[in-house]
Amino acid sequence: MESGTFHINEDAYVLWDLVLFEPWFLIEGILLGIVGWCFLKEKRSRMIWLAACIFGVIFGLVTGIMGVRFA
Repeated sequence: MESGTFHINEDAYVLWDLVLFEPWFLIEGILLGIVGWCFLKEKRSRMIWLAACIFGVIFGLVTGIMGVRFA
């Protein structure tokens, strides 16, 4: 974590990321979740899909809070 002040000329990439990429990932995730849900016909398959999505969100939140970097 950096403790310095925010300088628009040096840190413009942060704003670019927040304005463009993060909303796109949210929209993409929601759409892919809906498509996956719609393609599954059986109740058991839908419950497994929902559990996998919830696990993925929790895993992402926990690793993000812990500061784990995968790339």
